[in-house]
Amino acid sequence: MLDRTFEQLFIPGSNLSGDRATMDWRFLLPSLELDTIVCMTKVTPAMLNNLTGIADRVIILTRNRLQEKTVRNSVSKCSEPGKIGVERFTHILPLPDASVDLWILDSDSAAIFKRKRFWSEANRIMSFTGVFYFETKTLLRRLFLWLNLNLMRKNGWKVSNSFWVTPFKGEIRTAVPLNEPGMTEFFFTHVIHGQSRRKRLAGSLGLLLNKFSVWEFLAPRRAHFLCRKGVDAFSGNVPLYVRGIGDHHGLDFSDFKVALSARGKYNSNKAVLFLFKPGSQKARYVIKMTRSPEFNRRLEHEYHILYSLKRNNKVPDGTVPTVYFQGYHNKQALVCQKAIQGAPFRIRTLATPDCPLAWSAMQWITLLGKNTAKRAPNHAVQAIQQLYKRFLEIYELSPEHRSFLNDIMTRFSHQATDMPTVLQHGDPGTWNIMVADDDQVVFMDWESGENEGFPLFDLFYFIRTFGTWISRKSGEMDSLSSFTLHFINRSPLGDMLVSQLQQYCYQVGVSVHLVEGLFYSCWMHRAIKEATRLAPERVHFGHFYRLLCHCIDRRYSYGLRSLFELEPKETFVERYIDIEPKNLTVR
Repeated sequence: MLDRTFEQLFIPGSNLSGDRATMDWRFLLPSLELDTIVCMTKVTPAMLNNLTGIADRVIILTRNRLQEKTVRNSVSKCSEPGKIGVERFTHILPLPDASVDLWILDSDSAAIFKRKRFWSEANRIMSFTGVFYFETKTLLRRLFLWLNLNLMRKNGWKVSNSFWVTPFKGEIRTAVPLNEPGMTEFFFTHVIHGQSRRKRLAGSLGLLLNKFSVWEFLAPRRAHFLCRKGVDAFSGNVPLYVRGIGDHHGLDFSDFKVALSARGKYNSNKAVLFLFKPGSQKARYVIKMTRSPEFNRRLEHEYHILYSLKRNNKVPDGTVPTVYFQGYHNKQALVCQKAIQGAPFRIRTLATPDCPLAWSAMQWITLLGKNTAKRAPNHAVQAIQQLYKRFLEIYELSPEHRSFLNDIMTRFSHQATDMPTVLQHGDPGTWNIMVADDDQVVFMDWESGENEGFPLFDLFYFIRTFGTWISRKSGEMDSLSSFTLHFINRSPLGDMLVSQLQQYCYQVGVSVHLVEGLFYSCWMHRAIKEATRLAPERVHFGHFYRLLCHCIDRRYSYGLRSLFELEPKETFVERYIDIEPKNLTVR
């Protein structure tokens, strides 16, 4: 059991925000396999790690001795300093003809576009499919670019791709093509919808400005790609590497436009490309790609789980993404899926305990458990002992908390000898659920899926995130306070969970005596995973560790006792009518 979990070490601090979660505009380049990159912008060790990951050679051009000293300090801190050279910028560069595939500039260095001598040298050293990348962050810089367009064209270059990007400073997290109001509307409603009230208000304002066709003019930050005239470095604006992999798998992306979402700050987060037909407001394909080959296993795992679900007819049609292919570029895995036509759960939900979409989500989790349940004698005992051991290696408990968990784990081990395993989503938060146009819930992002997982884990995790979202909509941002309100104290959402929990246990075949052990084990499991995103000295400040201790301290509360004192199956079945919601029937 929990093979996906136990194949990972979960070392504290191993997945902090880092070098791979930078420079994500690189996924919009024609290729991620380059010969030489020339860089005329401020560099950091993280940026250099990404550059050396996609190029054989990186040349950093400096203007003076002070800048050169700063650059060499950054170079000394990167993982492959041998690939990096530092040169003083002149109009004659010590580079072979047609050797440079990418030239990165900042807003200030882009002023060289007005120099005729620059273009002659650029035409010499840039490869046939070479690309310039730079950003404009003010109206003045945009005007400067417009004034120099004729000079670019005379020297054989053109602006091939321009995007408005967010945030307005720092690392780029989203990029949407200019002059595509339909794609802009999609991103404001599906991607940049925001967790906080302030961000949701900003998104609503962006939608309004887009409706009146002024958003793209007012958006202060833009990213631009320049390539030679007549060169098909991009198809539409789809990078050549994406088109090539699509052609190999029988999908033609040549008539599509592409937008980028790379919003996570952790190295393990994926870059996501949304492919649209020009003028469309709905994405047709979604391509997920790892930031680094070390995370390929996550995408490969997602592909195999989704393919298996479809092949074995374990879930209703349309409730999980349809996968088209899985491939590689620059040793990085990518997966192409059919885009879901609908809206995020967080936008569609009523954010109340009686929300029908929340009920549908819980019933779907129950159906998944029922259709994938398998008896695995003693597997649960071994898995829970291994899980508890790893938890104690990371976290130091108080004597009282440790004594309580020891008792819980001992009792669970005696009672769980015949507990079923289920296919576990692994991360069924509200952010990973879409609502299709026919109001059917769709569970996304199966990278953490477990073929032989624990029952009830998905149900507990979903309802916690739903309670947190209800609280956030009302202005309460503290997750622990939200959990107390909805599940420690008596509440409509707690009653909702008890009702669905009873049905889950009956349909999946889980003894109600195991609920308490599964409840505490769920938060141990989440705490182990969360540790990778926390510095070792801060693991005890993690949300799930604090949540676990919080629940132990309040184990006699009304809400928790209601969960742990469910009716036995024999009593419950007498009044239970086994009717599945019609939109959840496997066809």
